[in-house]
Amino acid sequence: MFIALTEDVRIWLPWGIVAFGAALGLTAELAVLPKLIARAGNHRFAAYGFALSTLRGVLLLWCIVGAIDAALAFAAIPQRADAFLHRTIALILIVSTTLVAARVVVALVEHWVVAVGHTRQSLTLFNNLTAVSIYALGLLIALQSVGISITPLLTALGVGGLAVALALQDTLANFFAGIHIIVSRRLRPGDSIRLQSGESGVVADITWRNTLVRDTSNSIVVVPNSKVAQTIFTNYDQPSRPFDFEVTFKVAYESDLEEVESLALEIARSVIADLPDADPGAHPTVRFEAFEDAGIITTVKLGARTFDTHQPVRHELIKRLHRRLRMDSTKGLYPFQAPSAAIPTQR
Repeated sequence: MFIALTEDVRIWLPWGIVAFGAALGLTAELAVLPKLIARAGNHRFAAYGFALSTLRGVLLLWCIVGAIDAALAFAAIPQRADAFLHRTIALILIVSTTLVAARVVVALVEHWVVAVGHTRQSLTLFNNLTAVSIYALGLLIALQSVGISITPLLTALGVGGLAVALALQDTLANFFAGIHIIVSRRLRPGDSIRLQSGESGVVADITWRNTLVRDTSNSIVVVPNSKVAQTIFTNYDQPSRPFDFEVTFKVAYESDLEEVESLALEIARSVIADLPDADPGAHPTVRFEAFEDAGIITTVKLGARTFDTHQPVRHELIKRLHRRLRMDSTKGLYPFQAPSAAIPTQR
């Protein structure tokens, strides 16, 4: 009777261990982990909650795999099968741990990049670089765990590295140029820029190979990172977001310049007060710049919140100037033929 009972225990004990591991994993997944994630929402370290969320699904896997490993000590199976199962368990743990480590480190990198002033849109290159590095390390550990020596592989990679670098020199140049662009912070996703070649728009993303610029027609202009690093470009959002621009017109010599200046300042201030796109901290100015045959060149300088929003502000300023000057019978309003240059703010 005792022998039979012992035999039954020996048969069912491994299954009981696996069932206990599965129950423990489900409890951790459904009861413990959600509470920890909810509490992490108030944690001062923002990436803490995301790091915990990366454990979803993995905790159950780890508990089951750990239970199977413990159950093998009580299971009557051939030695070769036991060795194969232990190697498989080790491989599963290495792969799953690598995935979790990549997610956690990417979350930490994202938190750091945002903390130093970059936008989340600039994370593509950093996230990919971090994830690939961790996956490569996990692959080497996995190969070593299954009995494949990585020393010859590393030697082959070292010998072939030069050939690969020569074959991918353009790709590598764009890759390192992208890192330089992001680290230097002279160009960030969301910035409005104009390249020396004439392309202009808002930086949508900086990837490992290209900088994506969204132009005014909502199309994407793809510029290699190496070209961006080498070219001259104007960033309208640095050193700060407010953007100053000028509207130029001419008034006749018979005009009262004091009156013109007063009217122009009044109109500019009304535009700032009425338009949400105008920069509320801007101080409009009026300058009489030169004498010409057709009249006196007059410039009104005003500010918008960003480069993207300055066109509606310019549009409204021109409308109000034209309407008010005509209404007050100020003589000699002439359109200025040369396009006035937009001037980025230095405030």
